[in-house]
Amino acid sequence: MGDATASRTSEPRRSPKGPHPLWALAATTVAGLVLFALLGSHLQQMQHVFRYFEEENLPLERLIERSRHLREIQLRAARVAVERGDLRGEASYRNDAGELKTVLEEIGRRAAAVDSAAAEQLGAAAEQLTTLEERAFTLVRRGQRRAATALLDGEEHAEQQQRYVEATASLDLALRRQMEDATQRFRQHLSSAGVVVLGGAMVLFALWLISLALVRRYFAAQRRVTETLQASHAEQQQRVTERTAGLARLNRELHVAQRQALETATRMQTVAHAAAEFTAAHTVEALERVARDACARVISFDSFALNLYDERSQTLLATGLATEPRAGAHGVGVRDDRRSLLALHAGRPAVSDDLPMAAGKGAESVIRSPILAEKRALGVITVRSKTPDLYTPQDIEVLEVIGALAGTALLNIQLLSERNASEEELRVREIRFRSLIEHAQDLITVLDAGGTILHQTPSLERLVGYAPEEMVGGSIFALVHREDEGALSTLYRQALANPGVTLSAELRLQHRNGSWRTFETVGRNLLDDPAVAALVFNSRDITERKLAEAALQQREEQLRQAQKLEAVGRLAGGVAHDFNNLLTAITGNTELLLLDLADNETACSDLQEIRKAADRAASLTQQLLAFSRRQILQPKVLNLNQLLDGADQTLRRLIGEQIELVTRYDPRIGRIKADPEQIEQVLLNLVANARDAMPRGGRLIIQTQGSDVTRTRGRSDEPIPAGSYVVLTVIDSGCGMDAATRERMFEPFFTTKEQGKNTGLGLATVYGIIKQSGGHVSVYSEANRGTTIKVYLPRVEEALDTPTPEPAGEVSHGSETVLVVDDQASVRTMVRRILQRSGYAVLEAENGEAALFVWERHRETIGLVLTDLMMPVMDGRELARRLAAVHPALKMIYMSGYSEEAAVWMGELGGHTAFLQKPFTPRDLALKMREVLDAGTAELQPQPALTP
Repeated sequence: MGDATASRTSEPRRSPKGPHPLWALAATTVAGLVLFALLGSHLQQMQHVFRYFEEENLPLERLIERSRHLREIQLRAARVAVERGDLRGEASYRNDAGELKTVLEEIGRRAAAVDSAAAEQLGAAAEQLTTLEERAFTLVRRGQRRAATALLDGEEHAEQQQRYVEATASLDLALRRQMEDATQRFRQHLSSAGVVVLGGAMVLFALWLISLALVRRYFAAQRRVTETLQASHAEQQQRVTERTAGLARLNRELHVAQRQALETATRMQTVAHAAAEFTAAHTVEALERVARDACARVISFDSFALNLYDERSQTLLATGLATEPRAGAHGVGVRDDRRSLLALHAGRPAVSDDLPMAAGKGAESVIRSPILAEKRALGVITVRSKTPDLYTPQDIEVLEVIGALAGTALLNIQLLSERNASEEELRVREIRFRSLIEHAQDLITVLDAGGTILHQTPSLERLVGYAPEEMVGGSIFALVHREDEGALSTLYRQALANPGVTLSAELRLQHRNGSWRTFETVGRNLLDDPAVAALVFNSRDITERKLAEAALQQREEQLRQAQKLEAVGRLAGGVAHDFNNLLTAITGNTELLLLDLADNETACSDLQEIRKAADRAASLTQQLLAFSRRQILQPKVLNLNQLLDGADQTLRRLIGEQIELVTRYDPRIGRIKADPEQIEQVLLNLVANARDAMPRGGRLIIQTQGSDVTRTRGRSDEPIPAGSYVVLTVIDSGCGMDAATRERMFEPFFTTKEQGKNTGLGLATVYGIIKQSGGHVSVYSEANRGTTIKVYLPRVEEALDTPTPEPAGEVSHGSETVLVVDDQASVRTMVRRILQRSGYAVLEAENGEAALFVWERHRETIGLVLTDLMMPVMDGRELARRLAAVHPALKMIYMSGYSEEAAVWMGELGGHTAFLQKPFTPRDLALKMREVLDAGTAELQPQPALTP
């Protein structure tokens, strides 16, 4: 027995059974190598995405943008050639066509992998457009600009242009999709790389924890074995039997410890393998699923729950996959909320045997492990088993590790969600800002401190015709009017000297078409702002506003001129009225004397001179009435060509032999409604004015044509309403007029001739007659380049009026009683003598009241009333009203030196009325008397054709 004991004691001591710690270290090294291999793979994929984007997508995008620019330049060159007949841009067009062809070939090569159909459509459309525009250039060279315009505006050109635009849009869309796919792959690789780094770190950390725990357990077990063996050797001599039993018990304990260590290591390895799954979970639902599966592999349970902690309400929220009974899928409380909160706030797992709420069931074993990360309480993992006292400290330790992994993963999920939200918000803000800039109505220019343009908004092309890329890199003074360079320089210097201060100036920029646009520019120095670091100029197009202000000033000047003309017209009209009364007496008495002294040649000769002077004076008063628009017109429907033919000899005598007269009458002009005598007066005055502009001879062109006006400009930019007109044009090759003369040419008494050689009423009379006839006058003239005057008369569809033949021979006498009413005694006397010579009985009255008194005494015998319109006490209008009330059929003749109201009065009064213009001759009066007295009721209705 002693030998046996001694032999056992001398045996070498055995190491505890179980996995050696070196295996854990080897596993850690292998995991690190795998981590770096995965990270390198993701970085290589990210580099491949960047290289493809830089070498393929960006060049193709630039080529597409270049093709659009070249196509726009070609189209503008073609339209300029068609609209202006200018073929100077054809060579540039062909050079651009060659470059465009090269660009399209390169696009076709690069776009084969993107959208080959769109690339082919783009090339075909460009070729068709080039063919059509080459045909347009050919038509322009042949002088067929209308056909060229129709070709460029036709459906075929529009269809090919639409195909070209659709093809570029399709390529842009395909590129955008590729860019989005590349961006998505890049983000995936970036996210995967992050996950690999984070997950690998967690795996390595878990493996190091496991290795450390195994080493500690290994050496602890070794120490226990050594101590037990030493105690056994000390007591072997005295208690062999007892020592043998002790060794047996020790062997059993060692076996149990080794088994527990192996189980713990196996569990930890299982948990470590699940760490990658925790890292890959990007949602709470996925995280709960991974945690439940990890617990199922190492712990036995009947129910599982992962509850998130809400810091605001300080409650636990049940998630969607929990098997724990709860208020709902997103409820705010769980069954053991209080105990779970205690474990959460304690920061360590808690084990308890709970009594179930349902009757008839036994106790349960429960582990509540907090989910922690960076000292933050995020939730609780709860496992339950219907077996009491089931869970061991090893189960608690494993569940604590799972809770730590879940906490890290949950924190990553929150960070990823916040990052995605931030990226989305940043993307939306960037899109909104870019949209605001791209669609800004104003012109926004970004400059560096040296005045170089860094950025230009797309509104530049709409406002001044240049693409933004044409101006980027250039100077801000490139398009500014020379006179405004000082203002811009001052604005620029003040902006540099005053950071953050808003300054303004008014500048003119030249449009690509050569015109000038006015802008109100506001500048601000933001060089000190890190987000901008530039000077920003905001320019608003105020060209239309400036034009409107100029037009308003011009209208105000026209109003003042019109008021002045109105005042002069009223004065001239009043003078003409009074003068006509005097001329009526002079003319009438002269005619009477000529009849009485027909045998006295000397007296007749003197009287003829008096009559000629009176006729000239009457002509002058007619001109005064014409420009003041106070004469009575007698419009008729007539053909302007026939009137011009009738005046041909008169016009040739008027201009003399030194001036060549050319007539061009359009036979399709239609008809007008106007006073033929007044239109003839207009023609004579225009021709006389043209003759005076060509003292050394020249060429005078008179032409007629029809015109359908949509919108044009007349005298002093006076709008001509839309409508159908007959246009009389008088063109001379004379000295022309400067702007100042053109502004005053229609003013009464204005003349450029020497004093005494012209009355200054010729063109004023023309303007007055045309405006009174409902027409318009347009003047085009420059100094030393002749003058063109166009008269627009409204075209009518009425039939031509039949000319009324002048009564021949002696005028019939009468025996009726006539009441003559006029405030001028000389006129009444002259009228009485004329009527009495013709056999009429005459009653006289000096005003309306006196006429009513005479009427009451002789109402049964008076057959006609001859009355002046303008009289004191009671005028002719009131007299006519009162007489018409008692005798509606009474025939009346109105006399007046002028009356802008005469036609209106006759239209209001009705009855048998006529009008006699002063001054008049005895024959005129006798003819008008017989016309009224011999006419029936239907023939003497009111005469609305007589217009003031």
